[in-house]
Amino acid sequence: LACFNLGIQCHDDKGRQIGSYQLGGTVARIAGSYVSGRIAAATVEGHFYWMDPSGRVDWQTTLPEPICRFACDPRGTGVAKEELATPLAVQWKVELKEPVVSTAAIVDGVVYIGADDEALHAIDLESGKELWKYAAKGAVRAGPTVLDGVIYVGDQDGMMHAIDAKTHEAKWTFATEAEIV
Repeated sequence: LACFNLGIQCHDDKGRQIGSYQLGGTVARIAGSYVSGRIAAATVEGHFYWMDPSGRVDWQTTLPEPICRFACDPRGTGVAKEELATPLAVQWKVELKEPVVSTAAIVDGVVYIGADDEALHAIDLESGKELWKYAAKGAVRAGPTVLDGVIYVGDQDGMMHAIDAKTHEAKWTFATEAEIV
């Protein structure tokens, strides 16, 4: 999935565009749910869409105020399912040379997060040590998605990347029509 000026572009696992959906607003955030097979999209104009993979909007709503960022779990709840241990404490910190705007994906003990240093960083969840980083073409502000050992992430130069989690190399890249945030 990739955001563009008035909607969303969808790509298959080979990087081929398989769909393009017009939503009539500048899409700021999208998330695909592999559980329900639905796509959540939020626009900077303050609209939220819940749609099926064909692009049919199941429902939409106007948010209380326009947003630039939207993050939730695949079901759209954004709520912890279990009790959190209190008091909460910082386990580790990672200092990068540039700001982090991206949300993180945590899979198999690895934290994947993008940064304005034009890289996707892989960080060990237990120790906080950087395992590797992948050089993108622009700032990585979009949250990564991980599926079947492949990390999918876009950058501000409009390049969509599919990165092999084991080799840390691109399986493919695809130039979209606009920045991916």
